[in-house]
Amino acid sequence: MDFDAISALDELLLGACLLLLPAVFLAFFAHHGRRTLVAAPGLLSFVFFSLTFAHLHLADASASEFTQWAYCIGLAVAALLIPLSVLNLRNRWLGFIHLITAAGILWSLLIGSLLLVRDSM
Repeated sequence: MDFDAISALDELLLGACLLLLPAVFLAFFAHHGRRTLVAAPGLLSFVFFSLTFAHLHLADASASEFTQWAYCIGLAVAALLIPLSVLNLRNRWLGFIHLITAAGILWSLLIGSLLLVRDSM
């Protein structure tokens, strides 16, 4: 495992904390049957972020331009799911916790883009 991969493990852990912890917490406060929808922004973002980490280990070159655009569009879709998620909470004041999710999406956009183009962190 090279140095970039070891450094990316730290970034993946921070991204997991920023994306998954609010998703799990907010899922407890969702309307019955809407837990997946409330957790969707964090879960979707983490899936895309994990795929960039897998690309770092499996591919030898940087990702294609299509893959980079697909990653950015996927994270934009995850960010657009935040208002829908807030509407499905029992107490909408808890929606402020999605600020942590939004920070995680921005973090994964920055770090994931660096991982896809294989630029040094």
